[in-house]
Amino acid sequence: MASQVESHRAGAEIVSGDGVSRKKSIELLEELGLPKGLLPLEDIEEFGYNKETGFMWLVQRKKKIEHTFKKIKQTVSYAGEVTAFVEKGKLKKITGVKTKELLLWLSVVEVYVADASPEKVTAFVEKGKLKKITGVKTKELLLWLSVVEVYVADASPEKVTFKTGTGLSDTFDATAFALGERTPRVRVHLLLSHPNPRSGDGERAASSRMASAPELIDDIAAEILLRIPPDEPAHLVHASLVCKPWRRILTDPAFLRRYRAFHRTPPVLGFLHNVDGNKAISSVPRFVPTTAASPFSPPAIDPPNWWWALDCRHGRVLSHLFNPMELMVWDPITGDQHRFPLPPHPHAYCTGAVLCAASDCHHLDCHQGPFLVVFVGTGRHDHSWACVYSSETGEWSSQASIVLDSYVEMLPSVLAENTLYFYCEYGTKILGYDIGKHELSEIDPPLGHDGGILIESEYGGLGFATVEACGLVLWSQYVCYDGIEEWEQSRIIELDMLIPNFFYSGGLVGFAEGTDIIFMLTDVDLFAIELKSGQVKKVGESRPYYAVIPYMSFYTSDLARKRLAQPAGMHGSKKKEGGIIPPDAVTCGRYFEAKKCNKKK
Repeated sequence: MASQVESHRAGAEIVSGDGVSRKKSIELLEELGLPKGLLPLEDIEEFGYNKETGFMWLVQRKKKIEHTFKKIKQTVSYAGEVTAFVEKGKLKKITGVKTKELLLWLSVVEVYVADASPEKVTAFVEKGKLKKITGVKTKELLLWLSVVEVYVADASPEKVTFKTGTGLSDTFDATAFALGERTPRVRVHLLLSHPNPRSGDGERAASSRMASAPELIDDIAAEILLRIPPDEPAHLVHASLVCKPWRRILTDPAFLRRYRAFHRTPPVLGFLHNVDGNKAISSVPRFVPTTAASPFSPPAIDPPNWWWALDCRHGRVLSHLFNPMELMVWDPITGDQHRFPLPPHPHAYCTGAVLCAASDCHHLDCHQGPFLVVFVGTGRHDHSWACVYSSETGEWSSQASIVLDSYVEMLPSVLAENTLYFYCEYGTKILGYDIGKHELSEIDPPLGHDGGILIESEYGGLGFATVEACGLVLWSQYVCYDGIEEWEQSRIIELDMLIPNFFYSGGLVGFAEGTDIIFMLTDVDLFAIELKSGQVKKVGESRPYYAVIPYMSFYTSDLARKRLAQPAGMHGSKKKEGGIIPPDAVTCGRYFEAKKCNKKK
């Protein structure tokens, strides 16, 4: 393919570098009338476009990347070199791009936008097959099921097969679709094909098939409800109020366990923050929701007790209370609080981390299990130490210590590969605590790039992020063959292309583990940036935030039932025409509706 690029270099516009290459490729897609996010390559080394021949190419540093377009749940693979011939509304003769269908990687050969539907993008991936069809539906069992695939098999070219998103399919003679003929009703043989009336088992077979229809409807409904995004808890509550079958599904513990396992990563429901005491604004709540309605708020801590949020992980928040001096682990979902004294070791500076201590836990629902708190302090004579509190024993461990010429800051930690990392003295040092070995280690940040923020790298290890000029620079730590740890610049994200009228005067103030979301404070607003997709969301006003601590957890109906109290006067259940609504559904529904109404006002 390199020879093809070489043959089009003469007379082409060629640029090098990720920032300018990304900008030029987006400008070209926009000029062609194609979606600007169609080629989400990373760390681009070269972009070229020969206007005379209509040939364009992109060369990225990595040999291959995979990108999932979330709205259509489609994964696309991009090779190290991507080429195409372009014309208005179309990329054709594409090389280096594949899409995953039925566990097979199929080469994408053409992408275009039709004049009649400029908001739609169509891709042909195989001869004799249309995939990802929109606008075609078949009516079965009073449910409308989207047809997602129509194809002609090589072995039976006289047959046409329709396939729905539920996996049900049916096959017809191709002659039925000749020009001018009416399309036959699509029937699912499993449910609706008629038995032979002469067969002795005909009536029993028909009865058995009809009896299975409600179960199939429940299965289809469960598959639909399973895909409700978890980042807005009110959506699940509203869905449970639609009808009794949906409520039965959404309150089934087995379904809720499957729901959490399906989505895997708990969503960010909001964030706590610490504000410079001299610039604190009393009207700003300490917990800021990132959802339409927040189901909880920080615990009431009687004045004059001042508190500082240290860390948040596995559904729990660790805070330092100052009057009296103690630590508190708070579960926002259950409302549980666990207070305990600080370790008996002198320190001038301190920070801490909280994490689940349950064995074989996937951290999808850790609310009732044991936890650990790792407390780190810096004392006199460049001496730093760490010890661990167990909720099961109620005791602190012995301390691990290290000589470190920097002090720890009261900022959130990052957990990567069984090691907690803590930020020290404006980012000049990083302190690592190996949980399994109970050992401390000293790490230098990327040379000349201190003052950033600790993150989890795209490879699962320790990462570091800084802002330089108008770019968000991401670093990854790796171990060389000789065992020496080094830093490598992995990506640069051009911020002026993501945030309108970008002007950086704040800082990187938070990171959400497992989601690749970083929080950036500008002179106007607080933004959450998803590093993989480049999506940006405003999550708050510009405040003098010292740190933003994201809170992540699933908030499903079983947890809501434990959290929310019944309204006054309600006992057991509330009668309603057509059935009985469980107290948790009524309470949740009223709560979220009231929140929504108040927000509109």
